[in-house]
Amino acid sequence: MMRRLVFLLFGLMSFSTVIAETKVVVDVRGEISNENIKKVFASKIVSAIARSSEYTAVEINDNFRSAVDDEHVRQTSGEVREDDIFRIRQRYGANYIAAVELTELFGELFASSHLIDAETTKVVYAFDASGRVSDMYQLTSLADNLANGLIIEPFREKKKQKEEKEKQAREREANLREKAIYNIIPTGTKIVGKYLVKDYPIQVNVHVDRKTLEPSLEFEIPAGYRMADAGIVEYLQKIGEYLSTTGHWYILLSPQLIAKSNSYGGIDYLAQLAEYRYYNSKKELDIADEYASKVFTTKNRKKKSERGNYNHKIGVIAYRDAPSESAIQAEISRLRSLGE
Repeated sequence: MMRRLVFLLFGLMSFSTVIAETKVVVDVRGEISNENIKKVFASKIVSAIARSSEYTAVEINDNFRSAVDDEHVRQTSGEVREDDIFRIRQRYGANYIAAVELTELFGELFASSHLIDAETTKVVYAFDASGRVSDMYQLTSLADNLANGLIIEPFREKKKQKEEKEKQAREREANLREKAIYNIIPTGTKIVGKYLVKDYPIQVNVHVDRKTLEPSLEFEIPAGYRMADAGIVEYLQKIGEYLSTTGHWYILLSPQLIAKSNSYGGIDYLAQLAEYRYYNSKKELDIADEYASKVFTTKNRKKKSERGNYNHKIGVIAYRDAPSESAIQAEISRLRSLGE
């Protein structure tokens, strides 16, 4: 029994796009009454495969067929020997070989086929198709069925499974990276772009000296952190971190208060602030111009004093550089060593 050969070539790449293209070489054989059916059947298989954007197809030439026959490279069983598979792979650049055979049986045309991995010489898929062939429509339908069942659907399913495995691998890597980052950053912080930021603004309080009645701003920046200025906060906002849900909030631009005489003979102590407003519908934040707000007032020169009408909450953003990529990768490696 003789079989038909189909060759598959994969992996054509351009600079920006990877195109999954399969080259199919078709050679239909079989002991049937009408030899023209074999030629037309091969042509229809080529057409069926070529309709997919992932494949191209050509027929094997007569010279190669003659060489195969003359050198007796096929066994009597019809199977393709390993040395023949190597020769075919070398000549056509085949990744796969599909051996197809036509047989007339009980008034129908029976097509038997095996898909062979040209690298390993193992049969990876088999497919049979049969049907009555009394006109061109029926012949085309049978060829379509064979091309789809032997080549297109199996590789489509294989591609789908590969994509699913890659997706799962990406998800595992993302989860591992997230866990590694969680392990190496301090509690109560998060990575925002290139910075490590405290989750919430640090509250700034006004402290008044009991003797001098001079106020000062009191807050504590954790060791290793810096106080964010307006530029840093704008950076955090631009990459999508909304650090307030109250409608508006303030950041301190300087830890030094400004003393300014007032019309009552006292002194107003002003804090340099920047105001951020939150747009509820658009979820956008905008920084207003810098301004100074009264946080404390001495009522007169006799040191009788009172706090001003200041009721804003001053926030200080504490930040530092985010962990380096090498530190993250080191923790990922450690987690992998533990089997995670």
